[in-house]
Amino acid sequence: MARIIQEVCPTYQVSLSNRQESLSIDKRHLIEVVKKTLHSERVASAEISVAVMGDEEIRAINREYLDHDYPPDVLSFVLESEGGLESKSVRGAGKILSGEILLGAEEAIRGGEKFDWPAQDELTL
Repeated sequence: MARIIQEVCPTYQVSLSNRQESLSIDKRHLIEVVKKTLHSERVASAEISVAVMGDEEIRAINREYLDHDYPPDVLSFVLESEGGLESKSVRGAGKILSGEILLGAEEAIRGGEKFDWPAQDELTL
């Protein structure tokens, strides 16, 4: 008797908002990077909102929520997290996540110049 193995496909809902004009954004690529990261961390299901922002906006959020007065390269906020498997090597294993990722476009430009690679790669990192 043949054994049938069915792979469960995780559900990832990722939205992206570009709220700056300093850097051209490849929306499809960024969304795919988020989905691949969730998959590699074995997250069961996720609803993630990504916003690419300029210095002024991301600095204000960093100041308000973390009391840091500078524009960061990234801020992340977990809005809800459920479940998960006990795994020290894979942090997201089995979890259901809801969260926000804020990316600093101008900081990505500066980081790209500093490390001599494209700003898009710095933003993705």
